[in-house]
Amino acid sequence: MRWELSMINIDILAMERLALALALSLPAMAQSAPPAAPPVVTASACPASFYAAGASLNLQATPNLAGWYAIALPITKCEKAFQAYSITMNNLTPRGSGAGLTFTSTTSTGLAIPLKQVGPIDIYTFGTLGTSISGPSSSLAGTWGGVAVVPIGRTTWRLTPWAQSIGGKWMGGLGIGRSY
Repeated sequence: MRWELSMINIDILAMERLALALALSLPAMAQSAPPAAPPVVTASACPASFYAAGASLNLQATPNLAGWYAIALPITKCEKAFQAYSITMNNLTPRGSGAGLTFTSTTSTGLAIPLKQVGPIDIYTFGTLGTSISGPSSSLAGTWGGVAVVPIGRTTWRLTPWAQSIGGKWMGGLGIGRSY
């Protein structure tokens, strides 16, 4: 009887070890906290990069029609209350006609900030500093102005009416651009 009791004790000890090994091999997923959901940020609260190009009207130039292009990249994070963009633009203003046609290229970079939102239309103001090159001469150029960004349907395409002052001469235009 003694021998039988020791065999039972050995079997119970082996069973306890087996149960412990099985318990330790189970995944501990039920004990870990679920991953935190990422914060929800709406598209309107998070600035998007933007590029655009178009035609401009410059009453001081002959011919009056000119061209421009620009790119704006957000420089603030989505969570910030103050939003700002780095904007780089180029205005191509013609001078003369025929064989004597030349262009003044004004390339500048600066800061654009949102002023107001009217329905789906975003209105920005900007100020830039750069160079104006016409033939062999160049000069420092500062610009300031405003642009409206008007959505075209439910696409990422936008109409961009704008006005700006370059060296005290006002010009304006209309372009088409895209958020990305």
